[in-house]
Amino acid sequence: MARADYAYKASRDYDTARTELELARKSLPNDPLVYIYTAAIDRRQGRWEESIQNWERGIEHDPRNYRYLVEAAFTYAGMRQFAQSARIYERALSISPADRFARSQLAQLPFLERADLAPWEAELSRVATASPEAEAEIANALFFCGLAKRDSALTSRALRAISPEGLRDTYNNSLWSREWFVGLAARTFGEQDDARTAFSKARLIEEKTVAEQPGYAPAWSRLGLIDAALGRREEAIREGSRACELLPIQKDALDGPSYVTNLAMIYALLGEKDLACDNLEISARMQVGITYGELKLYPQWDGLRGHPRFEKIVAGLAPKS
Repeated sequence: MARADYAYKASRDYDTARTELELARKSLPNDPLVYIYTAAIDRRQGRWEESIQNWERGIEHDPRNYRYLVEAAFTYAGMRQFAQSARIYERALSISPADRFARSQLAQLPFLERADLAPWEAELSRVATASPEAEAEIANALFFCGLAKRDSALTSRALRAISPEGLRDTYNNSLWSREWFVGLAARTFGEQDDARTAFSKARLIEEKTVAEQPGYAPAWSRLGLIDAALGRREEAIREGSRACELLPIQKDALDGPSYVTNLAMIYALLGEKDLACDNLEISARMQVGITYGELKLYPQWDGLRGHPRFEKIVAGLAPKS
């Protein structure tokens, strides 16, 4: 088990981790962690159906483990099986009814599936009014809900709750600078000078990270998005492409699609509509790729609206009933 943990987390050596887990299973047949680690590796290797089966097996052995339930629900949502995801989130909330993260994730599902913002906004507003601490905890969700709604007051409220250090991504643990959010909000609401100032500050942060960690894909992707927003075409494309090279979908099917989606956004921000659609078509086919609600409502995609290929991608992700 310890060898599997090391191989999985420290070196992304998923095959070795899987081999060690098979050895562990022989002497720990009822240990849920054997199934949970296997489910996590399956997800990284793009074995999504197997991943779900192993999450469910792990939950069978530890049915009241909140973390296992939330991870399973996230996996179902990434596979765009939103009804199943909701079922598991509700089960998690039966164990921890006041948990803000699970409540927010459950309320977000109608937005991802149907571009319905009402449940998400209502839940976030309820949580945010509870206490300043609660508002800071859901600042990321509050910000993007505000963007999708084109609500400057809501995004401003979220910005006030974001710490000076920025916000950490829940799943890949990468840190987005506060200046990125300030710039994105300013750009969305037509404050171009403020946007450029904020993006320029954000660029200094990401440029430093890339220099210190040249093999770190999230920083390259973030730097590409910032340079695209600043109109630095060649740099943005090179940086966004570098992220995809460092962590391709074939190497990590959980994190890899986000870099393809970000590269599509880079092209969209630069006005390269067909190149943006090339990458969106890939993202739309992948698990944990772009969703209907994100394409339908986020302003980052406004430059593609009306383009036949883009509209076809959106229609392909639309709910079927």
